[in-house]
Amino acid sequence: MICFSIYSGPQADFNNGKSCIWVDALDGGKELLLEFEAFFEDPDIKKVWYNCSFDSHIIENYGVEVSGFHADTMHMARLWNSSRRTGGGYSLEALTGDRGFISDAERELWICYSALDVMNTLGHFESLKRKSQRMSWRFDGKPCPQESVLDLDNEYWRPFGEILVKMVAEGMLVDRACLAEIEKVAKPEQEVAVDRFRKWASKYCEDA
Repeated sequence: MICFSIYSGPQADFNNGKSCIWVDALDGGKELLLEFEAFFEDPDIKKVWYNCSFDSHIIENYGVEVSGFHADTMHMARLWNSSRRTGGGYSLEALTGDRGFISDAERELWICYSALDVMNTLGHFESLKRKSQRMSWRFDGKPCPQESVLDLDNEYWRPFGEILVKMVAEGMLVDRACLAEIEKVAKPEQEVAVDRFRKWASKYCEDA
């Protein structure tokens, strides 16, 4: 982990009017992260993430059990618009451990970039929350006028998001014998499908 940021909205004051915390985990390591252990593990402190599965998995590698999942804006965005493509989103570039690699000016820009990510995550949450509240949804083809897409997210997608996080962290059991039998059927079917595709493609491209 290189760094992490905490943002609770412009009304928060973490000291001297600062509403955002940026933590340099590259220097502090696990000892510094453990200073925030109570924050990450408190289920009463609701947390909004972008791609919670990835971030919480990284944090839990340090022995901190993340709790208080409130929303994942990546899931909310897909629920609001299933055709939306994320362009990298919250992924951060890998940095070298050599502090001399980044100048002071570049380091300040990096801190601003990292802190802006977490501010945007909360902003996206508030925006998607408003949009979802105005959208209705359908179940088995029938409209559900009494419930919004936000209700759908709260009732189904949020618990599902927590399950995905646990699956990434803990893994899941797989029936290997069953998979082996399925593979015996799947491979010949794959060859048939590939051959069918090549025959179709050869009509338009001689080298297919």
